[in-house]
Parts: sequence; structure tokens; C-alpha cells
Amino acid sequence: MHQGKPHVVIEAKALGTSLQNAQKQAATYCKALGVSFLVCTNGDVWNFYELKKSAFVSRLELKILSSDTYKTAQDLLLLWKPLVYSPVERIPRIIPPEASSKRSRKSQGRGGRGQKSGLPQGAISLKELQIRLASGWEGSPRYIHFPGRQEIPVDSYKDMLVEIVKYVDEQGLIPPNGIKTVVIPSGVYLEKPARYSKVNSWFVCTHASTPQKVEYAIRVLEACGKDPLQVYVIVRE
Repeated sequence: MHQGKPHVVIEAKALGTSLQNAQKQAATYCKALGVSFLVCTNGDVWNFYELKKSAFVSRLELKILSSDTYKTAQDLLLLWKPLVYSPVERIPRIIPPEASSKRSRKSQGRGGRGQKSGLPQGAISLKELQIRLASGWEGSPRYIHFPGRQEIPVDSYKDMLVEIVKYVDEQGLIPPNGIKTVVIPSGVYLEKPARYSKVNSWFVCTHASTPQKVEYAIRVLEACGKDPLQVYVIVRE
């Protein structure tokens, strides 16, 4: 659910039950609720569908009992609310610890600290940062990296959010009325001014939990037409 409206219908059957007719049955629920995403599962098999041109087409089929843990976790990200509408190829990748270590050693062996994309070792997108925090990770940001720019040092998630607002503001991308609850024009009366920091001609809501600050950062970028998957944070473990 989001803002009182359902996003996904899940048709759940008993373990081992055939899903042959499940999609057709659940599609009627989706139509009645105005939902574009459908999942049919019997506990082991998970079929993901998306409504396109009045028909549900398959996005993914997952078999939990025969998949490794990391692949299962990766595929189930499709059900996480912030990523429901993301194309499969743009969902952040979950990298097993052993694979991450091998990749790090390989990168260091080439004599550089950068990854294939030229990003510094340890750089993760804002979307991946959001996923890590949701899983209980407690690291903090050291630098933020915008496309085509040098890394900017940051000491906290508050600094990170402020730098993102500066980034879009200097390009004139913030809507005149701001971004609801996050970026407010400086002339507007604030009921709780202590929750906001002044950034150029805007008030930015920086008094929030760490996950909220990251969510706000993503919301700012998306509202300004920027892709959060192209903004990276170099983190401190």
C-alpha cells in the first residue's frame, strides 16, 4: 500500500499447488483495484507480472527452494515498495561478500582504486544505500559523487542531503513551489523551523532519521529529473 492505494496484488496458493490458473484469477482482482503489478506464488515458485497494454506480461519467475540465498534476495527486491516501478535491469545488485572481496582484490591488482565505471572503490548508488540501511547497516557517508564531477566530502547524512539540494539548485531544477515536505521556498512560514536548514533560497528538512534523509535525497533527485542510480556515495563502514 502507498498513500492508501494498493500497488501489488499477491495471489498465494498452498506449497506445491499448481499456478496454472492463478494469474487469470488474480488479474480480475487487479482490474477491480486498479493495480498494475501481480505476483502469483505457491511458496516456492514466484511469478511476477506487470500490466502492459491491457495484458499482464511476465517480469520474472523465481524458484526459492532451488535458488541460492543472494539470488532470492535479489529477485525479491521487486516487491520492495521503492523499487516496484523500477525496470529489472535498474534494480541495485546484491553482491555476496565473497564476490565483493574478489572484485575488490581484482580492482586493486589493476593498480587503481576505481571500479569499471571509474567510480572509487566502495561507491554505491543512493538506491543501494537505501537498501543497506533498510537491512540494518550502520555505515556513514564519506563522499558524494555526482555525474561528471569530483567527489564532495560529507560528514553526515545531513551534509549529503544538503549537497544534493545544492546540486539540483545550481542547475535551476527545483520546482518554484519546492518539493513537498523536503524543500520549501524560504519565504514560506514554517511551523517547525528547527527541523529545517537554510540552503541557498530554500529550507531543507534535515531533522529526520537516517533512512528518511536518504529517502528525501532520492525524492529531491527524482522531483528534479535526476536519476538516483547515477548519484553515488562513498561510505565509511
